Amino acid sequence: MPHGSFQPAASSSPRAVDTGLRLPFEAFVRENGLDLTDRLVLLTLLRAAHDPQSPGGLRLIQILRALDASDLGRQAEVRRKLDEAGPLRDLGLVECGPIPALTQRLYRLPRRLVDHLTTGEGDTLGLPAVPRNPQEALDRLEYDSRRVVDAIQLPSHETDQMWQGVRKGHPG
Repeated sequence: MPHGSFQPAASSSPRAVDTGLRLPFEAFVRENGLDLTDRLVLLTLLRAAHDPQSPGGLRLIQILRALDASDLGRQAEVRRKLDEAGPLRDLGLVECGPIPALTQRLYRLPRRLVDHLTTGEGDTLGLPAVPRNPQEALDRLEYDSRRVVDAIQLPSHETDQMWQGVRKGHPG
């Protein structure tokens, strides 16, 4: 196999799909038309989400090593997919700890997608379940509203502690 080329995982073979085995990750990849690099980045982030020793995200160098992206062209492609444009960003599959130093920046899969990609269950939008009790629903809404207001009022030097999603069509 030439240096830098990738082979799909064995679980994506037609035989695995033909057995009737549920493969939520594979179904998600196919439904969204992800290319091989997007698929490998997503799989790397999913694997890190299940790692009990994970610090909460992966640094860019860890993602590059997982993809065996050793040449500058592959590294630029992966970085572009994480930080600038592409399906991973458009589908909201990447969150970033916005640390200015590229070597320290962390990337992760949004928590709402971990169960969906693993078992096929869960809500991909991350919407909370609304309690049947109206008072409990109002209490949760008030709590969540206060958290949003607190986040908005944070001084700019403290916002680097917050994970941020991407804005469609915008880098960063």
